Amino acid sequence: MARNTEERHAELRQTLIDLAEAQIQTSGVESLRARDLAKAAGCSVGAIYNVFQDMTGLVMAANVRTFERLGATVEQSLRDAPDDPTQQLIIMSQTYLAFAEGNRAAWRALFDLA
Repeated sequence: MARNTEERHAELRQTLIDLAEAQIQTSGVESLRARDLAKAAGCSVGAIYNVFQDMTGLVMAANVRTFERLGATVEQSLRDAPDDPTQQLIIMSQTYLAFAEGNRAAWRALFDLA
């Protein structure tokens, strides 16, 4: 039985986000090209724009994952934190900085949207 268009779009959307996220992490947001993504995803360039309005939308979808990872990392760092709000803020800021340093290209993509 053939899958419907909605299911194919959802699958392609996830594939494109996966590919964009990996490309951003390895080479930065400026390296994203629709033609390269289409080739890697096994689709046409036009198919990308059937799923995302534009490349900015795709980058924003990848950025959501970066924010989620950052949030999870900060949350984890606070699990054993003291009850002191000042200490919690220090832990959060140190965690944020470590995340930014360890995920430089993905972190920069949060701010480098054109």
